[in-house]
Amino acid sequence: MSKQSINEQPKVGEWIPCSERLPEKTGYYLVQLSRKLPNEDYSDRVVVLYNGEDKEFMAYERLIVAWMPLPESYKKKGA
Repeated sequence: MSKQSINEQPKVGEWIPCSERLPEKTGYYLVQLSRKLPNEDYSDRVVVLYNGEDKEFMAYERLIVAWMPLPESYKKKGA
């Protein structure tokens, strides 16, 4: 498996392993956790804020194994 160039922007729907690289910008990202959170359905994937300045996720940092950008917000057609 080849590593992505740091200049390549990941596409929505493409998981990036944390072992390869972390996001470059501060923002919210969908992350995959190494295990489910207790008492939650589908809680092995959550949205977490990433601090680009400190280069760290603001929650679940030890559980995050991969990340991807969020899709753009829904916009009503014709609005």
